[in-house]
Amino acid sequence: MNTLSVIIPVYNGSRYIDSLLKCIMRQTFRDLELVFVDDGSTDESSSLIREVCSRNGVPEEGPDAAFSNEKTACYRLITQSNQGQGEARNTGIDNSTGKYIAFIDQDDHFEPDYLEQLVCKAESCGADVVLTGYREIYQDGRVRNSVKLKNAGWCRFMNITPWGKIYSRDFLCRNKIRFQPLVLGEDIYFNLQVYQRAAVMVHSEYIGYDWIVNEESLSRTSHRSLNGHVTLFPLLEALTALPDFSSWQSDEMISYFLLKTCIYHLLISAHNSASEDIVSYRRELFAWMTHYFPGFEKNRLIRLTKPDGELFKVRMFVCLYMALYRFGLDQVLLKRI
Repeated sequence: MNTLSVIIPVYNGSRYIDSLLKCIMRQTFRDLELVFVDDGSTDESSSLIREVCSRNGVPEEGPDAAFSNEKTACYRLITQSNQGQGEARNTGIDNSTGKYIAFIDQDDHFEPDYLEQLVCKAESCGADVVLTGYREIYQDGRVRNSVKLKNAGWCRFMNITPWGKIYSRDFLCRNKIRFQPLVLGEDIYFNLQVYQRAAVMVHSEYIGYDWIVNEESLSRTSHRSLNGHVTLFPLLEALTALPDFSSWQSDEMISYFLLKTCIYHLLISAHNSASEDIVSYRRELFAWMTHYFPGFEKNRLIRLTKPDGELFKVRMFVCLYMALYRFGLDQVLLKRI
């Protein structure tokens, strides 16, 4: 059994495979199981994975992949019909054997010591999950943003994605933590459960993961409009169905995080949605917040100086929006965006 299973969903990713494998082969930590999940690709992703792995001497797991005295990497390739990224990651979890699990997106980059840093931190702390920061990089190499985790309380919400982390596989399986097939928020659904159930959760100020921003990707286009009923409500309904949810309702950080998420989606949706639709959506979102987090508008974290560790521009937008909300003026803002 390898120490770390790296789960990589693949979607028509043939143009990324060579670069991805180069990042992996440069890793200083080598006790790896690479789990590629080809989720309905229509290009040559699967055959290229086999070719590049073979070219770099990465054996396909099986009788010829022996690890008796040598710490090395092996790979397995799983193909399935298109089921979405969350289900691809679930398939990866089900077919992994490592002590730990890390998720990597096919088009992202990471430093040579990235996986070693994660494993060493998890081993030294006996952690269920280790969180690190990340850089947000444009495709031309420019750094758009750098997120460094400094505050142990709030930092878990600074990176809600599956990447930039390492998870204990036993912890995930024992708690039956899975991704839900959600158009919006499958990462939030997964990690909120992780954060609430982890006995040992640690963070590191280390930054070794580069999230490559693709302005044409689905997450930056279709989700900017309410067309097709792309809303947060499937996520919110899934969260309320969780057995942990009642304990979350008194948690100011979760309340603030969900409020911030609602405000963010209102603002990005307002650009390309009809005025009556965005106002109706705003009314429904805040009715949900009022029902499940009564008094949310008085949350003590709604300050320019809080939450400690949050980006100032985010704190400013939340404070400004809530100031308008208290006077019913946020609807005017949404109509004019």
